Amino acid sequence: SCPFPSQPAALELEYQDGTVCELTKQQRASTVQFLCGSTDTIVSVVEDHTCHYKVVITTPTLCKHPAFVRESPATRSMACRPQDER
Repeated sequence: SCPFPSQPAALELEYQDGTVCELTKQQRASTVQFLCGSTDTIVSVVEDHTCHYKVVITTPTLCKHPAFVRESPATRSMACRPQDER
């Protein structure tokens, strides 16, 4: 389960050793973030800084994986009735 319930659970992979960037003379790199989603979709591809790319992908495959299933808080049913007047 995700330790931060306000944020979606994600699998993040870092890819390095890409082609050499002409601007930095360093090898390109990418961060790929996989999120639980209703379809297999490339949500976005952005260059978050020079020659480093961030890719966000959704897939329903992750939704069933135990690490991506959110635990529901424990709840109990409670019946209320008026208190007798004395």
